[in-house]
Amino acid sequence: MSNGHSLAGPSINAIIWVRQGKERLALANISEAMMIQATIPSSLALFATPWLFDTPLIVAGVLTAIAIVYLWSVFRRGNVDARWLLPIGLLHGVFAAFVAWHFVR
Repeated sequence: MSNGHSLAGPSINAIIWVRQGKERLALANISEAMMIQATIPSSLALFATPWLFDTPLIVAGVLTAIAIVYLWSVFRRGNVDARWLLPIGLLHGVFAAFVAWHFVR
């Protein structure tokens, strides 16, 4: 195929390209596959989802906005490692605990 894709899939292509020293091509290939796999099913699901702006949805939006601002600042400073990404994982835990509390009460 002329666009660099093979039937082996993006993961195998990425491994081959990394071994050939083409790290940017490998990263672009994986990013493209992730983008397509994330956006197409999600966009289809949005049309089938009832939009109920209840408390869990608002809390999810607020926590997502906090995560975006935090990640933007971390990446902008160039301080990207596990200890700086841990608070984002904790936000997921906060949301899971909130949802559990919300639906159990």
